[in-house]
Amino acid sequence: MKVSILGLSGSGKSTLAKYLSDRLHLPLLYLDQVHFSENWIERSDADAAATVAAFLSAYPDGWVIDGNYQMYSFAERLEASDRIIILLFPRLSRLFRLIRRRIRYHGRVRESVAPGCSERLDFAFLRWILLDGCAPARMESFRLVAARYPDKVQIIKNQRELDALYRLFRN
Repeated sequence: MKVSILGLSGSGKSTLAKYLSDRLHLPLLYLDQVHFSENWIERSDADAAATVAAFLSAYPDGWVIDGNYQMYSFAERLEASDRIIILLFPRLSRLFRLIRRRIRYHGRVRESVAPGCSERLDFAFLRWILLDGCAPARMESFRLVAARYPDKVQIIKNQRELDALYRLFRN
């Protein structure tokens, strides 16, 4: 099985990706680890794209990929996916989740990011969460994915729906 997890920051993409990877025994790629190197330094698009392409080639039978990053084999990932999960939680829910995550990982690095990328919640990231990350053009990109792959896409808009998805994979 090949699963792509897309969505808005703070919706739980990485947590869901880890859960599905563990439950389905599939290799996992966090695109934040591909995009950033140590201390939040952005990798070149060419290097990051090559990393994603190598991952797709190395695991032709199945994987879980967490993240949007349209410049990294996006069309190929979606086309190959058996399931595309899009997490679109409301702004305030995501903000609350990110504050909770910031407290939980204070001074530590989450598994889903590169080494040295300590958890942060600064003004630029808050702006991304509340405004830029859910701008109309960005939301339209998710609608286009859903329209192009209607048989593969599941849109999750709240914790109740996410909990139901988790229950599906518990058995």
